[in-house]
Amino acid sequence: MGVGVFESVGPSLRHYGYETTPVPNRNTIEIFFASWNDQLGWFQFCFNPDGSVQTFNHLPYPQAHSTAFEYLRHRKFRWEMDMESPSSRLYWLFAWFPIKQVFRHGPVCGFNITRNCPPIEEASSWNHTAAVGFQDATTFGSLTLRELKRIEPEPFFIRLPTRKQARDFRFSVTYDIPDNIAYTNYYTPRRLERELATWKSWGIRRIYWIEYGPLSRWPSFWKMMIGSRNRFADLVELTRRHCDDTLFWAAKSAKRLGLEIIAVYKPFDLGFNTEWTEDDGVSAVKEMEDHYVSAHPDVVSHQDCTMRAHPAWSQPAKFPITRLCLYSETPFYESDNSLLRSSQENCAFAKDGLVLWISKDNRRFERYRKPFRIATGPVRRPHFRWTPAGKVGEPGSARNHLKGMVNHLPGVVNHIPGVVNWRIELLKLEIHAPFMAIEIRGKTFAMRHRRFAFVEAWGADGRESPVSLATGGNRVKGFRFDKTWLGWVNHTEPILDEFTWSGAELGLVFKETEQAPTLLEPAYEGARRIWLAHVQRMLEAGVDGVEIRTIGHHNCVDSYLRLAFAEPVRRAFRERYGRDVEPKPDDYERIRGIRGEAYTQFMRDAKALAKRHGKKLSAHIEGGAEVPPHLDTRLQMQMSVEWEKWIRERIVDEVSLRGWMCHNPFVHRHLMPLARRMKVPVHIISKNLPGGIDLRAMELCERFVTEACAAGFSGFSLYESDSLLRMNSQGIPMSVGNTEQAVRHAANCLRRCFRN
Repeated sequence: MGVGVFESVGPSLRHYGYETTPVPNRNTIEIFFASWNDQLGWFQFCFNPDGSVQTFNHLPYPQAHSTAFEYLRHRKFRWEMDMESPSSRLYWLFAWFPIKQVFRHGPVCGFNITRNCPPIEEASSWNHTAAVGFQDATTFGSLTLRELKRIEPEPFFIRLPTRKQARDFRFSVTYDIPDNIAYTNYYTPRRLERELATWKSWGIRRIYWIEYGPLSRWPSFWKMMIGSRNRFADLVELTRRHCDDTLFWAAKSAKRLGLEIIAVYKPFDLGFNTEWTEDDGVSAVKEMEDHYVSAHPDVVSHQDCTMRAHPAWSQPAKFPITRLCLYSETPFYESDNSLLRSSQENCAFAKDGLVLWISKDNRRFERYRKPFRIATGPVRRPHFRWTPAGKVGEPGSARNHLKGMVNHLPGVVNHIPGVVNWRIELLKLEIHAPFMAIEIRGKTFAMRHRRFAFVEAWGADGRESPVSLATGGNRVKGFRFDKTWLGWVNHTEPILDEFTWSGAELGLVFKETEQAPTLLEPAYEGARRIWLAHVQRMLEAGVDGVEIRTIGHHNCVDSYLRLAFAEPVRRAFRERYGRDVEPKPDDYERIRGIRGEAYTQFMRDAKALAKRHGKKLSAHIEGGAEVPPHLDTRLQMQMSVEWEKWIRERIVDEVSLRGWMCHNPFVHRHLMPLARRMKVPVHIISKNLPGGIDLRAMELCERFVTEACAAGFSGFSLYESDSLLRMNSQGIPMSVGNTEQAVRHAANCLRRCFRN
C-alpha cells in the first residue's frame, strides 16, 4: 500500500541560485482495516514521521477475549521523499500487510486512510465535516479483495427541512468552563456577560454549559488542574471570589441577553482518576496505586454506591510472592541469542542486568537484594480466555504450561506441540511488598503478549496471585495502572489489548482493580439520587434545560466489564434468572441490560424533574452507541445505552449527537427516522477544535451549519468555546484566528437558508 502526503505550502525561495532545504515530513498516516466489514470493529496503524508505529483497535467481539484471536500486524514499512517535485513537498509511505489477515472474514473489509499533523494541532486526521474526530468505523469505505458482482449501494433518506425547521435551527457553542479559566482568564459576572454578548453578536443563539458545580464545592478538582501553574491558581481564586457558581451567572446573563442556555451534566464524570492529587479530606479518594485522585464530594461520601467487581471472583495475594513469569508470544532474543542462551539460572543478563525494586506504598522503592534464580526459553502454554473471574484455559489447548520447558536450540521450537510462548521466569523470590519494578539494563528487545496473559505470579500457598501491569509512571514518582487518557474513545478494553515491554522499567502490583472509587454504579438507587440532586441544582440555576452526557471521559480502568458486578446488579440478575451470574458472554449481555435499564430509570426520573420545572431534558448519543449489547459496548462502560427507548418513549425532548456529523450513514439509517417519527429534534456537536477551526474556517463553518440544516438537523454546536474565543488581560473577548469572521459568515448563510 502506498500513501502520498502532499504539503500545499512549498519552499518560499524557488529562484535559481538559492538553496532550499526541504522541511522534514511532519505528517502521520493512519491506516484502518475493519476485517468484519460491520461498521463496528477495526485495527488502526499510525505511521509516524520519526519511524515509529502506534497501533490501536476496537475489538468488541467475544472471540477477542482469547489469546487465540490473532491481531493484524504490519509486515514492514518505509518512508520516502519524492525528489521529483522541488516546488512542493511530497512524502510517500509504503506499508505491507498480510492479505489473508486483512480479509479474514470475506472478500470485503472496511477501510480508511487518514492524515494527522500534530504541528497544526489537529486532534486527528478526520475530516471536520464528516466524522467524530477519532476512530469511527461507521464512516469507513470498503476495500475489496477481488472484483465483486454488481452491488447496489444501500440508500438512506435525507428529508429536507421545512421553512419553520430552518428558521428554528440553533447555531450554538459549548462551554467547558475549566478550560476557559485555564487557557483564557478569570471570570466575573460582568466579564461573563460581555463574552456571551459577543457570541450573540456573531450569530450564536444557544449556549451549552458543561457543569461541574461551584468552584468551592469541589476543591481537589481545581487544585488538580492547577498543578504547578501559579497563574492558573490566581485565575481560579479570582473566579471563585467573583462568581463561584458560574452556571448561575451564565444563566442569568443568557436570560438578559435573550440566549438559550442548556446545562450539560456528565454522571460518570464526577471523578478524575487519570491524575493524582492530594488528600483534602473532602474530595479525594485513594486508588489502587495507593495515591489519591480527585472525586466529587458526593462520590467520596458514597463509596458504597460505586462500580465494583464480583467479590466471589476475586482473591487477595498470599505473600510472599515466590515466583514470577513474564511471557511473550514471539521470540524476544537478539540476533546473537544472548538473552536466551540458557534455560537455567544465571543467563546472560542475570547477574548484572536484571534489577528488581520493591515498595510498600508506590512512592519509595528500594532494591531487592535477596538471591533468586532466573530461567528463560520457550515454554508450552495453553491459549487463555479472559473473564471477569480470571483467565481460563481454552478447550483443546495445552493444559500444563509448567511442563515441557526446553532449552532454546535452533530448530527445536517448531517441533514443540501446543502453543509456544517465550518466558523470563524468576524463581526463589521472597517478595512481601505489593509494588514491584523490573528493569533489564543494557538490553533492548520486545516481549509482546495480551496484557492479561503477559505476567503470572505465585504466592506462598502455591496458587496464582493477582497481578496488574503499570501503563505509566516510574518508581520515582510512582506507577500508574491503566490510567491512560482518551477516555471518550472507543477502544478495546486495556486488559484485553496487546502489551509490549522492551526491558525498561516495568511496574507491577500484586492486586487487581476491585472498585472504581470515582464512578457511581447506576444500579444503586443512591447513585441515581446523587445524579438527580445535581440535575435539580442545575434546573434551579435558571437554565432552559439539562442535557445528559453519558460518556465516562476522565475515568479509566483496566476493564469496565470486571467492575460491572456490584451487589444490586447481582441481586437483580438472581431475581430475573433464578441463578447467580456466571462469567460467560450470554450473561455479560444480560448484565449490560440490567445496568442499562437502571440508567434509563435515572433518565425517566430526570425527565419528570425537568417537566416539573417546565424545562426540557436532552441527551447526548455518542459514538459507540452503534455497538449492539451482545458485544463489549459503550466505550467499555459495559452498559446498554437505551437511546432508542429514550426517543420512542419521549423520555428526552431533544438529542445531541456527540461523535457523528450530519453525513453519517448510521445516523440517517437508524437514528433520524426514529427521531423524526417521534418529533424529537436532533442537534450535532462538532469534533473538538483545540486549534480553532483552522485555515479553512470560512468554508468549514459555513458547511458545518448549512449542511446540518439541509440534512434535517435542528442545530449545530461548536466545541469548545475556549478554542474559539478568549479574554485578553483586560477581560475583553478576542477572536481566536478568524473565528469571528467565520461564525458571522455561517450565521448569515443560515439566514439565507431561512428565507429560502
